[in-house]
Amino acid sequence: ALLKGNGSDPLLGDIQLRLGQLSDSAGERGDAEKLYSEAVPNFRGGEDTKGLADALNNLGALAAKQERHVEAEEAFSEALDLYTAFEDENGRAYALCNLGVVHGGRSRYENSKMLIEASLISSRETRNRNVIAASLNNLGVLNSLIGNSPGALKCFEASMESTDDLETQEEQDRELVRAVLENISRIRIAANVPLDDLFEYVNRKAIDVDALEGWRLMQRGQELASEGLWKEAWMMMGRGEGALEYGGALASLRFVWCSISVNDWVNSERLRTSEKRGLKG
Repeated sequence: ALLKGNGSDPLLGDIQLRLGQLSDSAGERGDAEKLYSEAVPNFRGGEDTKGLADALNNLGALAAKQERHVEAEEAFSEALDLYTAFEDENGRAYALCNLGVVHGGRSRYENSKMLIEASLISSRETRNRNVIAASLNNLGVLNSLIGNSPGALKCFEASMESTDDLETQEEQDRELVRAVLENISRIRIAANVPLDDLFEYVNRKAIDVDALEGWRLMQRGQELASEGLWKEAWMMMGRGEGALEYGGALASLRFVWCSISVNDWVNSERLRTSEKRGLKG
C-alpha cells in the first residue's frame, strides 16, 4: 500500500524524487521505488503538490510493472486528481495514460480506451512525444485485444513515427521504443507484411527486438532447410520460435507505462523560463 504518513520535509522529498528519477532512468527499479516511497510522505501536507503527484505517478508505474495493479491504480488516481487540481496538462497526460493501462490490463476496455484517448489529447497539446508514442502504442494494444488488427497496426505505425526523434540512452526511452517495435513487428508478422524498414530502424536505434530476431532466425532456418541441412534448420527454427514465443497468434502485445523523468522536469523548467522571456519581450 502507498505510504500515507506525513514526513513533512518537502525539500528532502524533492531530493528523493530526483534521485529516484535518475535511478529509474538507469533501470535501477528497486532503488527508484525505495526513493519514491520515501518521497511521498515527505511531500504530503506540504505545498509541493506537483512533487507529490510526480512521485505517486512514478511509484505507480513501478508497482504496475510488478503487476501490483490495485496499488498502481490507487497511485495513478491520486496523481491524476492532483494534476487536474493545479491544471498540469502534461502531468495529466502521464497519469491518464497509466490509469488507462491499468484498466486495460484488467479487461476494462471501454474505460481504458477513454482514458488513453484523453491522454493522447493532453500529450498532443503539450507536444510530449514520449507520451504521444506511449498512448498510441497502448491504443494499438487495445485494438489488438478487441480483434481490430488494422486499427492496431495504424496506431503502432503512428507510435513508431513519434519515437523517431527520441534518444535511447535512458532505459525508459529504450523500453518505450522496444515495446513499440515488438508490437508492430508481431502485428506485421501475423499479417505477412514486410519488415525491412523495421530491421533498418532497430539497427539505427541499436535496440534488440525479440520478434524481429525470432523472424530472422526462422527465415534462416528455412534457407538451411532448402539446402538440405535439416538438423541445422530444425535448431534455427527452434531458436526463432523461442524468441517469438510462438503460439498461433504469436505473443501478447506490450502496454507501455509512462514515468516522469528528471529530463521532463528540466524541460518543463526551460519551457517555463522561455515563456517568461517571451512575455518580457
